Amino acid sequence: MKKKSASKDNRDNNGKIRNLAVIIIIIVVALLVLFLLPLGSLFGGNNESNANSSLVNDQNRANFDELKLISENSQYLEYKADYIIIFDPQIRNDNSSQTYYSKSGKFRIDMNDRNSSLQMYKLKGIIYACGKNTDSENTTCYILGNETDLGADSSLSDIEKNLGNYDILVSDSGTILGMDARCFTIRVKSFENAFGSSYAPPSGNGSDISIENCFSEEGIPLKASSPFSTMRITNLSRSVSDGIFELPSKPIGINETG
Repeated sequence: MKKKSASKDNRDNNGKIRNLAVIIIIIVVALLVLFLLPLGSLFGGNNESNANSSLVNDQNRANFDELKLISENSQYLEYKADYIIIFDPQIRNDNSSQTYYSKSGKFRIDMNDRNSSLQMYKLKGIIYACGKNTDSENTTCYILGNETDLGADSSLSDIEKNLGNYDILVSDSGTILGMDARCFTIRVKSFENAFGSSYAPPSGNGSDISIENCFSEEGIPLKASSPFSTMRITNLSRSVSDGIFELPSKPIGINETG
């Protein structure tokens, strides 16, 4: 029986690592769009749009300012929260789950999806993603980059610059997991102004596209809904150990093999 050459093994391993890196990036991007309020990337506005300040009424501004304050405050809360993600059946017919850990500006998300288990960390403004190769127990961590470079910290600023393109609606939507829910809906007024004339509206939706984010009074994320999925809190703990934010392996660049 022929033995695999060392170079063949290395090529196989490198290919698996690259595949893992691609999967991590795809899931992280999807996650950011869904729930971390990177609304600038989805609703970020056409820089050439007619986002005139005269289009922004006082109530819209007040609602946006409330959303901005509560989302900024939420970054510094201490909590562990489990979430279920329910997808539009046209996209996929099963559910997914995530666990969030937050403490003193540090953040970790564990993503469990089908046969994949990945973790994303935000530590001192740097985004990391960690996961296992399909046939290995070893965990590889990647440095995805600075949150500013990735656009993870600019979403609300992008919307604020183009606030005339959106309706910001606020409502008290009962209780979720025993907590009063304060919900913010961002709805596109003009699809063309928000996305640019080169983009067509989502099929069947016309220009009516929106995202809703619900928080507790202190700022814990409770629910997020998009045209594609709904994410809802299922369990909450108020205590998080510092060890939760320790990377399981030394991080490497996304193009490195470790």
